[in-house]
Amino acid sequence: MIDPGHGGPDTGAIGPSHTYEKDNTLAISLVLNNILKQAGAKVILTRDTDICICPVTNYSETADLQARVDLANKYKPDLFICIHNDSFTNPDVQGTSTFYSKENPKENESIQLASSIESSLIDTIKTKNRGVKEARDYVLRYTSMPAILLETAFISNPYEEARLQNSTFRKNVASAIFHGIYNYYKNPLPKA
Repeated sequence: MIDPGHGGPDTGAIGPSHTYEKDNTLAISLVLNNILKQAGAKVILTRDTDICICPVTNYSETADLQARVDLANKYKPDLFICIHNDSFTNPDVQGTSTFYSKENPKENESIQLASSIESSLIDTIKTKNRGVKEARDYVLRYTSMPAILLETAFISNPYEEARLQNSTFRKNVASAIFHGIYNYYKNPLPKA
């Protein structure tokens, strides 16, 4: 399951050139969807247009996050991959981070998936490696399968914001995520 962060009334972070995180995450997710399908995977997107997941009449950030978790736990995909852009008050900060949660029931698999995707991304898009980190994000804690949240690049950094708008960069990000997923399956954790 690919989860493009934000959507609908929730723009996510806004870059210095007034680009929206929700548009970047959707564009990357749609490319990743195509790559995975061409490789024979069954893919579920939490959204494939600019919508929020929960009914707009009842929109809240919590309701939207819960709707994403509910979809994941209903369909029980092998993996849950949430795609975001990072943002910070200092526009000089840049790089890529991948998060997992200790509270996810598949914590070890989530760490392995996060490490595989982070490594593939850094090798491909040459952003600063901000590392694999533990986080308490709602979608990571309450999904029942290995789950990661990827902060592709900083939309608050003018250079990385421009890269996020570039279709070749988006394709490279999607391709790197695909290779990270492939490597995750190629090198499984030993059975306990």
